[in-house]
Amino acid sequence: MGYSAEDKAAVKAGGLTKLEKLFSESYAIDLNATQAILRVDSNTPFPRNKSSMLLRTERVRNYIDYLLFQRAQKMNIDAEWVLKAAVELFHKCMSDVEVKDTNGVSIGVYRFDSRGANAALNTIGKHVGVQAFKQRVEHTGTDGGPMVFWGNQSQSQPKKRRPPQPPRRKN
Repeated sequence: MGYSAEDKAAVKAGGLTKLEKLFSESYAIDLNATQAILRVDSNTPFPRNKSSMLLRTERVRNYIDYLLFQRAQKMNIDAEWVLKAAVELFHKCMSDVEVKDTNGVSIGVYRFDSRGANAALNTIGKHVGVQAFKQRVEHTGTDGGPMVFWGNQSQSQPKKRRPPQPPRRKN
């Protein structure tokens, strides 16, 4: 996705207040909203609330998206780059590393980085849409047919109601 000249002008002249602009630029540094508002205005009494409010503002979100897009463009980072890096990391983590004793002599044991390999596989799977780790659960209604819902109640599981209770007497 690219930004046209009109989009760039609209973002730059998007009617941001000075606080919103500075907050957005600070947020783009580390994506930590509370720290961003504290860097911009250290006297904010409730930084989590203020930062949350700013992040819900559409023009702030648009400006942050624009800043992050510009940073990714500048660094030539795109989905293909991320996928290639994840595959490279996976291969490095899966390579056997020889374990040596204190004298540098091999003890005949090899190890690999299973956590790093798993994280890389997770990233790759998300990128290419593999749903290998998700469980699939199917539900059916009465006699194996589709479930029919009425409000919060399923037709196959009617809710039992308690009979009304008479009012209690005060002594």
